[in-house]
Amino acid sequence: MRTAGPSLGYIRPVAKLILASLIPLLVGGNAPAQDEQRPPRLPDISSPVYINREPVYRVGGAVSAPRPVYTPDPEYSEEARKANTQGTVVLWLVVGSDGKPRSIRVARALGSGLDEKAIEAVSRWKFDPAMKQDKPVAVQMNVEITFWNGKNDCCQVDVLSDSMGIDFGPYLASVIRDVRSSWLKLIPNPCPATVEEVAVRFAILKDGRVAEAQVTSPGDPLHDRAAQDAITTSSPFKPLPSEFKAQELVIRMHFVYHSMDLAVVPASVRVASQSVHQFSAVMGPIRNPAVTWSLSGEGCSAAACGTISADGMYTAPVLLPIPPIVTLKATLISDPNKTASATVTIVKAPDPSQ
Repeated sequence: MRTAGPSLGYIRPVAKLILASLIPLLVGGNAPAQDEQRPPRLPDISSPVYINREPVYRVGGAVSAPRPVYTPDPEYSEEARKANTQGTVVLWLVVGSDGKPRSIRVARALGSGLDEKAIEAVSRWKFDPAMKQDKPVAVQMNVEITFWNGKNDCCQVDVLSDSMGIDFGPYLASVIRDVRSSWLKLIPNPCPATVEEVAVRFAILKDGRVAEAQVTSPGDPLHDRAAQDAITTSSPFKPLPSEFKAQELVIRMHFVYHSMDLAVVPASVRVASQSVHQFSAVMGPIRNPAVTWSLSGEGCSAAACGTISADGMYTAPVLLPIPPIVTLKATLISDPNKTASATVTIVKAPDPSQ
C-alpha cells in the first residue's frame, strides 16, 4: 500500500522520461573536466560518445529504450514547501548497461532545494538496460521531475518509457481528461479516513488501446478498483502520435484520496535497521500541521524503538526489536485529541558484501 507521502499538501513530484537533449559533444574518455558539466551531443543515432570511457548511445534504430523498474518519488524540500514552489526540474543522465543511473546533471534548474531532491531520487532509480543487438548498452536520457501543489485528484502522469523527443503533453492531456471523467463516477463512498494514493502502470498501444494495466502502489481494494477501472473503461484512447515509432507508451498514473482527518503518511512501511524514512502529518489539504511525534512498541521502548525528529524523520534502531514492530504517533498541537499513527516494520539491513 502506498499512501501519499511527503508529496502531499497537496504537493506531489512526478517524473517523465524523455529523449536526452542534444548539447555539446564529448569525444573519448579524456574530455576536459569543464565539458563534463554539459550533456554531450550525439551526432549520429548509431554512433556512441564516450563518457568516463563508456560508450553512450541514443535511443532509436537498433538501440531500444531502457525500461524503468524502480522509480521512487523525490521528497519535497522544506525550503520549497515554505515558499510554495512549483515547477519542473530537468535532469540529464546516463542509464548504464547495468541499468543504473549515473553522470546526473541539472539541465534546467528550479531552485529552493528541489534540484538536489530530484537528483537524490533519480540516483536511486533502477532500469532494465537499453539493448543493442541483444547486448545491454548505456544510453543518455532526460528526466523531468515536476513538483506541483494542488488538491487531491487524478491523474498526474509519469512517462516511464522513452518519448523519443516527442512532446506528449497535448496527447496526455486528452488521456487525463478521459480518465478523470471516468474516475469521478467510480470513486467509492465514504471518503477514506486516511490520505491514500494509488498508482496504476499501463501501456498505451499505437492504436490507443490499453494493455497491462497494473496497480503498482495499492491501497484500499475499492480505491484500487476505481483507479484501474477508470483507465480500462476509458480505452481506447486516441492513437499514439504517428511520429512516435515505438510500439507502446508506458505511463504511471496517480490517484489520490483523502479526508480532513489527521493522518500520518506513509501509514505502513518497512525500514531497514539504521536506515531513515521521512514521515509527514497531513490533515486534508493541510500538509505538515504542527504535531508532536512519539514512538512505542511491544518489544521496545525509548531509543530501542529508534528516534524521530521534530519534522518526522525516523531513524530505525541498530538492533531489531522483538517483535520488530514500532508504532509512530503524531499528536496535533492545537488539538491534542487529534492523533494519527503509522506502523513501521524493522527489517535487517542488507549485507553490503553480498
